[in-house]
Amino acid sequence: MSTKTSASASRRHQDIDDSDLPDAVKNLLRMIRELRERLAELARELQEVQADRNMDPEVKRNRLLQLQAQMSALNGAMMMASRKLTSLMRDMKLDKAQQMSAAQLALK
Repeated sequence: MSTKTSASASRRHQDIDDSDLPDAVKNLLRMIRELRERLAELARELQEVQADRNMDPEVKRNRLLQLQAQMSALNGAMMMASRKLTSLMRDMKLDKAQQMSAAQLALK
């Protein structure tokens, strides 16, 4: 990862880094955010492929199936990370303020 990319990622997660949450929770929040971002990228790509009237129909169909499979896998990973976050917060006995903070950060 380049310095520029890592600096950009650091700023992107600055609110998570600045929170008073335990490191394990912060790591999961970063993962959830990255999964969300990747899902949004794939959704945009899916829309572009659907709107492309010049693409060969068979190529288009295969690309759509590929994108849908990737999105499905990422959705599964997102669900697992969310469950892990809930479990981790419970196990670490985070107070209500920390739980609210983690929930808000997970939704950004």
